Amino acid sequence: MEQENAGLVPASLFWADLAAHRAASADPDRGFVSENFVLCTSNLTSMLVAVAVLDLPFNMPKASDVRAAEGKIMYGATESPLVLFNKDVSEAAPPTGSTILVGQQYFDPEDPYRREGGERVDKYLDGTELLRNKKYGARIVATNVSRRRQQLDVLM
Repeated sequence: MEQENAGLVPASLFWADLAAHRAASADPDRGFVSENFVLCTSNLTSMLVAVAVLDLPFNMPKASDVRAAEGKIMYGATESPLVLFNKDVSEAAPPTGSTILVGQQYFDPEDPYRREGGERVDKYLDGTELLRNKKYGARIVATNVSRRRQQLDVLM
C-alpha cells in the first residue's frame, strides 16, 4: 500500500499535452493523441493509465499502409490515429576479450537427424541451405567461461 501513491504516475510532457488538449477543446469527446506517451514508462501503472487516455481505436477501420524500404519506414496516413514502433537491428563489432562463448546451430524440424555409424545424430544445417518461407529450428548455447557473474541480453 505504501507504493500506491501519486508517484506511480509521475508528471511528464504527456500529461501536459493532455491538460492542454482538454483546456483547448470545447468538445470533450474530441480525440487525444500525443507523441509524448513514450515518456510514461516508469512503471506498469503509468503505462496503462497513459494508454487508457489515448484515443486509439481497438480496430482499424481501414488498413494502414506501412512499408519498410531502404532502411526507412514509409507510412501512408489513415483515418484513425495509430502508434507505430520501429526497432532496428544492425551488426555489431565482435567484443574484444569476451568471456562469453556463443554457439548456434540450425536444423530442419521435419528432418532433424541422420544416421552415422549406426547411431542417430543431430543433423545441423550450415546456413547456406536455408530456404525462404520455411520454418527452421535453432539451438543456441551461451556460456560464461569466467568466474564473474554477467548479465546478457540475447536476441534470437
